[in-house]
Amino acid sequence: MKITLVAIFIFCSFCQAFTQVKPKIEHEKSVEKGDFPKKCIDLLKPILKESKSDKYYKEFDGENYFYELKTTYNSKQFSIKFTESGHLVDIECMYDFEQLTESLKEEMGQFLKEQYKKHKIERFQLQYNPEIDDDGEEEDDKDFLEDFLEMDLDGLILHYEMEVEVLTYDGESKLMELLFDDQGSLIQQREVQRRDEDFILY
Repeated sequence: MKITLVAIFIFCSFCQAFTQVKPKIEHEKSVEKGDFPKKCIDLLKPILKESKSDKYYKEFDGENYFYELKTTYNSKQFSIKFTESGHLVDIECMYDFEQLTESLKEEMGQFLKEQYKKHKIERFQLQYNPEIDDDGEEEDDKDFLEDFLEMDLDGLILHYEMEVEVLTYDGESKLMELLFDDQGSLIQQREVQRRDEDFILY
């Protein structure tokens, strides 16, 4: 019995370590297009030809610097993120949670109900990631962007990201960022440093 309890404890600790990471402390500042890495601008040319309201940013997440383009493309709001060296990280698109399939809404909604006393989804996005080959290598940036432009979902890894205001069962109000896989199972969760302390759920 003792061995079983120890095994369960280790397993639960492993699961928590897998999904819980350091708090997200994001600092973002606007930059000019000319301050964006040329490598990124060259890659983005097919999008920039048709996009509107382009805004360029440099951000720091507490550990690393990133560049990000926020734009409207095909009447949808996108953010395209690069590492400081110009590697394409992911492409996110604003999306309405209520437009998901019933099974996905139920899966994510059940998690929120079990974890939190109250919750309110502040932002929901589709997150497109590069395909990974059998050797564990990501496809190159050009192929990744082409798959996205062609909406070749077989060549993309789709995740769902939400920013949600929660009230824990301990009575603590937090802003959480949750990442789910394409089946609605939690991949990662982390607390976001508040940018506005005025909004609290009771």
